[in-house]
Amino acid sequence: MYDTRTATVIGGWLILAFGLILSIGNLPGLNPYLDRLFDLVIWQKDHGSYLTVTEARLVVAVTGGIACAWGVLQIGLARSFGATQPDALRRIVMRAYWVWFLVDGAGSLIAGAPLNILGNTAFLAVLLLPFARRPNGAAEDVRTP
Repeated sequence: MYDTRTATVIGGWLILAFGLILSIGNLPGLNPYLDRLFDLVIWQKDHGSYLTVTEARLVVAVTGGIACAWGVLQIGLARSFGATQPDALRRIVMRAYWVWFLVDGAGSLIAGAPLNILGNTAFLAVLLLPFARRPNGAAEDVRTP
């Protein structure tokens, strides 16, 4: 049987893990590992470091923090009212995923990193897959977004 709460908690942990990877990869000794992740979406011939500019490191730090907070928030929402209001939880979480995907994708295009959209699409699919089916007995929502 489909379980909105479990799916939301798992998605929250995935997002939290991503935020931690970014944050830890921002440490000076670990920059080369994070640089290899960036190499997957930003092709450049010299394969230099992306995290040498203070502003870039700040953006990575902020992004990692936001992802960690989003994951913790999602886990908290699922644990607080996932059992009593699973359809509301499902709507909230799915909207948040789509907002992230659209804003991040547009920003990736503007930044010249369109391959990031491929990774985002895979991540979105993993996050949305458990929500593909409505829970048994869930009422159809007739409200507008």
